Amino acid sequence: MVFYANVIIKDGFRNDAAITLWKRRRLTNRKHAAEIRAIFYGILWWYRLFLRRAGENPLKASRALILLSNCNDNDCGENADTRLTEALRIPDDIKD
Repeated sequence: MVFYANVIIKDGFRNDAAITLWKRRRLTNRKHAAEIRAIFYGILWWYRLFLRRAGENPLKASRALILLSNCNDNDCGENADTRLTEALRIPDDIKD
């Protein structure tokens, strides 16, 4: 979760390196979101059913990553983080 949350720079952009890092992480989040969606549609139907019954929703997780990549402040980032952890059912003791 730290990797994805690091797309938000709290103190603004101070130099070109920070801007480059932000752009790279934003692009990576979008790439991972697309990969999650593509993998979900490529898995067997019974495993998709298993995920649904387990309460996990990779498509919602993909949307949460896109939301996170669009965030510019902490409130939006926390909202996206909450959506992501709920979609993947990540326990609180693991995400911290």
